[in-house]
Amino acid sequence: MGTATDEEDTGQKKSGLTGWIVAAALTLVSLLVVIIMVVVMALASLMSAYDEDQRQQNAATGCNPAGTSSDGVTTANLTAPQDVQKEQIKFAKEIDKTAQELGLPGKASEIAIITAYGESTLQNLDYGDQVHGVTNPDGSAATSYGLFQQQTSQGWGTKEEVTNPAHATKSFLLGPEHDGSRGLLTVPGWQTREITQVIHEVQGNADAGHYASSYAPARAIMKEAGIDTSRSEDTEKMQKAGVTGKGGKDKAKGGDEVKVGTVNDDCTTTVTSWDGDLGDGEWTNPCPGCVKTSPYGKRSINGVDASNGGLHYGVDLATPGAGSGNGTKIITPVDMKVSEIYDTDGCVFAVATSGPKFGFGFCHLNQIDVKPGQDLKRGDVIGVEGNKAGSVGGQVMTHLHLELFEPGANLSKWYEHNDNMDPEPVLKKKGAWKA
Repeated sequence: MGTATDEEDTGQKKSGLTGWIVAAALTLVSLLVVIIMVVVMALASLMSAYDEDQRQQNAATGCNPAGTSSDGVTTANLTAPQDVQKEQIKFAKEIDKTAQELGLPGKASEIAIITAYGESTLQNLDYGDQVHGVTNPDGSAATSYGLFQQQTSQGWGTKEEVTNPAHATKSFLLGPEHDGSRGLLTVPGWQTREITQVIHEVQGNADAGHYASSYAPARAIMKEAGIDTSRSEDTEKMQKAGVTGKGGKDKAKGGDEVKVGTVNDDCTTTVTSWDGDLGDGEWTNPCPGCVKTSPYGKRSINGVDASNGGLHYGVDLATPGAGSGNGTKIITPVDMKVSEIYDTDGCVFAVATSGPKFGFGFCHLNQIDVKPGQDLKRGDVIGVEGNKAGSVGGQVMTHLHLELFEPGANLSKWYEHNDNMDPEPVLKKKGAWKA
């Protein structure tokens, strides 16, 4: 039979063991909480970094996904058409009716309605930017009114005219004199180019990408209104209305269809055909003093023999005697906007902003002097010719690997080499080939 002291010792031991178990459990729970918090914070950081990269890429291409502003904040209700107001539908139908009376295709209606949404959310406003103190570049007060926010002080008509939906729509399509001298139909390639940039050429908004966020809500209104944006033009009506469509119907030069990218609501690009038009004006030699060391086309490269599909997707230009050091400065051949930097191989990818929208890739640069989203003028320095080639082990001599992509190619997937073309004949025709 145990004594009272033995029972007390046993009780203390049990109590101590229980306390240890509880302490261990609490410690384990605390550790799990810390681990979960670390994982959540890490995921949040990764998502934030992804979102920021996406915003920077969209800014570089002048596009914001429909329903967002340049900082990613939602600005449009993507649940429309159920939330669309009757007045917006009414004005959308009036715009479409005017375009149909002129014999114009559904694309004209679509662009005009997106414009009106971007300017006034499809409301026939009796005021404009002037109520916010906005001024024109010359310092004069803004005088914008109506669906398209056309300025009475800029020759778009009287207040009564710019607030008349049919009159304002004709002005947007044909110019303020309704003679085809200034409106949408004078914009080269208006049916195939990125909509927001086409509108920008008519409206002159400070931000060429401003109208991209209006794509989805405007199209929701068009759907609710039963507007057929695939409607073909009516040439007989166009002739009666005296509409020539010059500059439109996919004609940027010589009356032929141009290959360009149409930016969709989610910033993906839909590409149509290109007729080979190189545009006006000359380009600048991107690698001054360089000679051709390897042509575009089949060759044994990266361990793949030419006979088995090895393909060199660009042309190599090198400064004589540069060896494996720095070469010459690489020059912007034409006005362009940087879309991406691929640092592993010292690559800069950019899209021409004047003439046909060719895509360019400048690779193996030892020094890069530009950044994504930067606008470059012809003759600007991109970087320095080099031998940076991490993806192939860095075993290359100093040279510029130059790639060229047809107008409208999706450079966000440059690595797939879709619509890649031989740069040499194009550079020769543009007066930029000295190799």
